[in-house]
Amino acid sequence: MTGIEARVGSAKSSQRNSWFSTLRVVGVEMRSGLSGWMMGCALVACGDPSVPVDSGDGTDVADSRFDVSTWPATVGGNERPALVYWPQEWDGTSLLPVVVMLHGYGATGIVQDIYLQLRPRIDTYGFIYVIPEGLRDPSGAQYWNANPYCCDFYDSGVDDVGYLMGLIDELEASMPVDPSRVLFTGHSNGGYMSHRLACEHPDRIAGIASLAGLAQPYGTDCDVHPVSVLQMHGDQDDAVPYTDSTFLPGAQASVETYLERLGCDMSSEELPPRDYAVDVKGEDTQVERWAGCGGAMVGELWTLQGSGHVPVFNESYRDDLVSWLMEQRRAER
Repeated sequence: MTGIEARVGSAKSSQRNSWFSTLRVVGVEMRSGLSGWMMGCALVACGDPSVPVDSGDGTDVADSRFDVSTWPATVGGNERPALVYWPQEWDGTSLLPVVVMLHGYGATGIVQDIYLQLRPRIDTYGFIYVIPEGLRDPSGAQYWNANPYCCDFYDSGVDDVGYLMGLIDELEASMPVDPSRVLFTGHSNGGYMSHRLACEHPDRIAGIASLAGLAQPYGTDCDVHPVSVLQMHGDQDDAVPYTDSTFLPGAQASVETYLERLGCDMSSEELPPRDYAVDVKGEDTQVERWAGCGGAMVGELWTLQGSGHVPVFNESYRDDLVSWLMEQRRAER
């Protein structure tokens, strides 16, 4: 074993121990953050995502508008099915963007959606929504194989890149999907996985939005193609640090690495602060924007001041997140 391999192995072991030690805390924080949302769930009709929407006359809205034999309720086959949703009033012919939600380590797709609440926004913003599930490791935690540090801790070597891009292939073959507006968003391990997809398949992805998940490790060989990046990160995150580490870029570097790869202008501008975190008073979020790639891509960093790994968000955050995703188009270069 070389010195580099030994250091990588040690860092991976340290990251694994960090995740295991913080998983219980993260779970408590997430349940706490969800409790208020679930109390008011009936007010926004946000029931179990597996339950069809009732049209009011006893028929399923999806069944009444589309032939369920050709419009998939899931993609990914029987072994790893991913739930698929689309707007109730969609004409079924116009091309729609696709948003794929990637859960964090130890979470599930449905739990992640309850936390970020993108599904209630499908009709308003008009997008196809996909919720896949990572495999379950021997500890019982669901995960994505995003990079050597997160979160395939038992070295299964699962090809999650192939699996997730296969979902996009299946959607594009079966539904009117806008191929220039394929987007991934995720929290923690799901954010890391979004960055891996943007590294390996930037020619097929319009943009990613990562909450508390960092870009690929330093020295990773990524494909060179514009892809827009939104990094959202609490500056008090003790599970995935906001600042750079020996092997992984921090929050700001996770945006800048994409611009550097393209040789873009690295200058940025500060936008007006925003109020996103329920448990932090005032305008808690600083917004920095990079737009020096001639319109080919944009990079944004939302620094959640005073927030940790699982911020408690208000509705403005959720609307702004979806709005950012809807603005992105894949660049041809």
